[in-house]
Amino acid sequence: MRAKVVFEMQYLVQKHVQLAHAFFAFNGWVSFTLLWLLAERLVHLGSQRGRLFQRMILVQWLLSWVLFGVYLAFGMGYWSFITESLLLLWLVALVAIMLLEIHWLPGAAAMRHWLYPALAFLLLSGSGTLLLFWHYMHRSLNMTNYLGSFYSYLHFQYNGWFLFGALALLQQYLPDQPALRIRGKRLAWLALPGVLLSLLWQDLPLWLYLMAIAVAVLQLFFWGDWLRMAWPALREEWSRMAPPIRWLLPMAGAAVSARMFFQLISTIPELEKAAFSFRPVVIAYLHLVLLGIFSSFLVYWLFRSGKLKITPLSKTAAGIFLLAFMGTESVLAIMGRASFSYTQIPYANESLLALSLLFPVAIGLLSWAAWPRI
Repeated sequence: MRAKVVFEMQYLVQKHVQLAHAFFAFNGWVSFTLLWLLAERLVHLGSQRGRLFQRMILVQWLLSWVLFGVYLAFGMGYWSFITESLLLLWLVALVAIMLLEIHWLPGAAAMRHWLYPALAFLLLSGSGTLLLFWHYMHRSLNMTNYLGSFYSYLHFQYNGWFLFGALALLQQYLPDQPALRIRGKRLAWLALPGVLLSLLWQDLPLWLYLMAIAVAVLQLFFWGDWLRMAWPALREEWSRMAPPIRWLLPMAGAAVSARMFFQLISTIPELEKAAFSFRPVVIAYLHLVLLGIFSSFLVYWLFRSGKLKITPLSKTAAGIFLLAFMGTESVLAIMGRASFSYTQIPYANESLLALSLLFPVAIGLLSWAAWPRI
């Protein structure tokens, strides 16, 4: 996708590549990995459906690849919506089974207050896809409907399913305190009206705009309060891992805090218009969430759960990943700042391409380090 910006590739449609990249990142990487790790956790707590979970999650992953190919070939249209709908129906069945398991597993009581909202938001995010499909079939898909539906999908994925799914995993190393559960419930309830923070580019009525401001303030407050209470356990967890792997967890936490802070300042009308108007700012925000928060957390968790072994090679790969992320965010931040004065940054796209190539290098090294030796 980055190469398409720098080099002319007539056989690829940039919009198709972007959609394929985005939806596979959601479904084929973060959702797949979270579901797999959560299913393993349920099996560890006593579930007898481990084999069923594995098969269903693998089907979800295969459907993600099909969706990737459909978007790459056809873009957004009839076939992509059909594939998305099939994927959503499969996820409904998977979530239903997981919810039944959570309900009957006594050992899962501590993680229920995170996992219930996580799975609910996973299904709720599908409403954005269904709205896009509805507008497409009724020939009412304009830019407002497209952005509203797509940003709603992003919100419930990022701020709901991904966040609470990650916290459901992390919970096993945190104290099961009522105060922490209360903060989690408040954050979950705030995620529902929090969709307004993704719709500030619309001409919202004053009462909805004021509600968006209140949500932004409250979620930052409750997140900070949760971090304060969980800090002793998080600090102990951080000390368990060797550098640079240990920095993946605080990177994810800092990125969550930064995301909530940016959502708060985006309620300022002048900043909101700039944030939604300049592409580098939007991309920097999306990368902050997908790479800074959830990819960092998942890579950390793969080490923490023993899926990835800590070796000199894997530690080098983790360092390259962190370098690539921070470098990409820095270049995008510079481009975003320059966009306010409509200034072009020389070799910015080439720099982003070079930094983007570091991600497959890190993935390749992690895969090589994890490959079983005979």
